[in-house]
Amino acid sequence: MEKKSMKGYLYLMPALIIILLFTAYPLVRAFLMSFYEDYNMISGEYSRIGLGNYKDLFGDKDFTKALRNTSIYVVFVVPCSIALSLLIAVLLNSNIKFRGLFQTIFFLPYVTSVIAIGLVWSWIFNSNYGLLNYVLSWFGIAKVQWLNKPKYALPSLIIFSVWKSMAFDILIFLAGLQTIPKDLYNAARVDSTPRWRVFWKITVPGIAPMISYAFIMGFISAFKVYNEVFSLWGGKAGPANSAITVVYYIYDKFYNSHNYGLASAAAVILFLIILVLTVVQRMMGKKEAYMSKKRKIFNIIAAVLKYVILIFGALFTLMPFLWMIISSLKTPAEIIAIPPTLLPSSPQWSNYTEAWSAAPFPRYFLNTIIVTIFSTIGVLATAILSAFAFSRLNFPGKKLVFSLFLATLMIPGEMLIITNFITITKLKWIDTYLP
Repeated sequence: MEKKSMKGYLYLMPALIIILLFTAYPLVRAFLMSFYEDYNMISGEYSRIGLGNYKDLFGDKDFTKALRNTSIYVVFVVPCSIALSLLIAVLLNSNIKFRGLFQTIFFLPYVTSVIAIGLVWSWIFNSNYGLLNYVLSWFGIAKVQWLNKPKYALPSLIIFSVWKSMAFDILIFLAGLQTIPKDLYNAARVDSTPRWRVFWKITVPGIAPMISYAFIMGFISAFKVYNEVFSLWGGKAGPANSAITVVYYIYDKFYNSHNYGLASAAAVILFLIILVLTVVQRMMGKKEAYMSKKRKIFNIIAAVLKYVILIFGALFTLMPFLWMIISSLKTPAEIIAIPPTLLPSSPQWSNYTEAWSAAPFPRYFLNTIIVTIFSTIGVLATAILSAFAFSRLNFPGKKLVFSLFLATLMIPGEMLIITNFITITKLKWIDTYLP
């Protein structure tokens, strides 16, 4: 047996420093702050320590509404996204033409800013000049107040979020499908096994770990929904707070109400919910009926249906991007025209030059490049060193430390934003070009 040494901790040192400073410490401090009543973040003073924040939290109708909305959102978004993603991944993994093109299209939402594409979706959902109502009018459906009436707020948010979430799940499932031995499918084909039985007996068991991973990450991500709400309603939580979520509630109490103790208490509750659901999720871990001619007809229908689903899914995925590009070439009057114009009468290429000069866009672009480069280098450096230590070295507490690394996935970043803000303020990094 390989002798244990402390060498592994040298490789883990960069990751451990980051986790201790920006995850472990903020987590403990946020937990303590949740018991500070009348807490002043600037002076650090508080009236007393107790459960008053938690009592006020569960007595706040906005929080109970946020908890209910978040639960409804999770119940619809996660299963729908996984089901649709699995369907598309299976179709993409089959023998089809233009596979690379379809894969590229379905991957686009993953590399797109939620805030930017959310603004495009707010145009699409617009009750007067939105593309969605315009398409629905072809079928005689009256205008739907997607973003203006409380009863349509959550459905709008769910549609947008399912569209956004599918890209990551498709990528995960495609990777899993590639690992299933082809011999299993060949044997099933020789035995004339029905396709639905092949799917349930070979495909699903073969990618079961990926499905479980997608559910866990989906639940964690769905409970942290905030950017989608912010982008659809311009910083608000929908009409009459009808789309308020737990994370939006935390931001509102921290930045607008400056009730830091209440915000910390809500963050702790969110963390406990995610922790429990993640643990539960991890614990859950015929004869041929048709003749040859009929089977050929069925195969033709299945092939046509496969392409119909892929083309429809690709159009649904591309719709916001195409609408964004088309709208960027319209005049202001054409953008808000009723009914909406599908194409600009005369492309306004000057919109791009005006956008470049109207704001310090070069500085914004440079900031994005700098953050992207350094964050990517930092993540790769710490991840490679940590992966080498866990896979190749034997050191005391290896399993415990690895479990702690995995546990950080369950901690919502929004729970740490409060104490990390305090840390960054003390480092005097606020309102500077420093890190």
